[in-house]
Amino acid sequence: MILLIEEKEEEFEFKLELFKTKYKERYPLRQVPSDDFLIWFIGFVEGDGCFQVSNRTDLLFVVIQGIENIEVLNEIQKVFGFGLVTSQGTSKRVWRFCVQDLLNIELIILLFNGNMILPTRQVRFKAFLDIYNKKIEKGTKATKKGILFPNIQLITRYLVPTLNNAWISGIVDSEGCFSISIKKTRSYNIIFCISQKGEENIPKLSKFIQLFEMGYIQPHSQKKNYSYIAGGVKNLTTKLLPKQYFENYPMKTTKQKSYILWLNLINRIKNKEHLNPNFTEHLIVQAGEINNIRRKSNISENGQQVPSPRPSVIENIIATDWFTDGYLVIDYSR
Repeated sequence: MILLIEEKEEEFEFKLELFKTKYKERYPLRQVPSDDFLIWFIGFVEGDGCFQVSNRTDLLFVVIQGIENIEVLNEIQKVFGFGLVTSQGTSKRVWRFCVQDLLNIELIILLFNGNMILPTRQVRFKAFLDIYNKKIEKGTKATKKGILFPNIQLITRYLVPTLNNAWISGIVDSEGCFSISIKKTRSYNIIFCISQKGEENIPKLSKFIQLFEMGYIQPHSQKKNYSYIAGGVKNLTTKLLPKQYFENYPMKTTKQKSYILWLNLINRIKNKEHLNPNFTEHLIVQAGEINNIRRKSNISENGQQVPSPRPSVIENIIATDWFTDGYLVIDYSR
């Protein structure tokens, strides 16, 4: 089956001025967050963030992480200077960065409006913005206190990933995976992947094939979830890794530690250390450490553990002929 998706005019630059202008106005004594941080944050939120609307139409912006990454949530709160970091549930294994006051919800909206890449996230954001505008039109406690909130018009742009900003670092921090399995038979499997739910996101995931000049799109073990997957020592060391993307835009969660260990193991395998019986057991232990970091990092919007994509899924979706007569072509038949 061939799925044809009409190609739209692509844009690569995030437009942050509306947010930065309002931030300076609202917090004149604070330092405005850097572009690198803001773009990383947008990518991170497109993976692990949530624009929530309660039954009473209260607005809540949330980013969820496991206890291992609580320092990242604290950094987010510190950089912005607003929001709260609180535990979710009594076990305190899952933590949230939350914003719910209208003053700062407005800032969040200005940051993400027109600056989101994934279509499924754009849909949720639009619903969130619609409720915000309705609340403004009806009048709120804030407007009654003399604080005026303008109606915010939805900005629609066809942004795509690029290696020239920190968005990929953010999405990998939330939805990426570095994995290595080494067996006592000395065989091994190495993958880097980025996963997302929703067929609408396949064209954007396919962009990673172009950017890294390798990889393919594959169905996840969970229904309607898809992953960009890159693997193989030769391909990784000659195509993906020389681009130095994660050196230019380091990750902020435990994924950074996972990446460093993963990179070290790739080099050791490239040097054929896995074939030496004296090193095999040690390499297997190191691979297990990488995979353990990955499992702990996978937390969904509701705070539940999410299984990582499995490279063993039989059916592959390979993106080919990305631009043919104005269409993106994804070939499901291979």
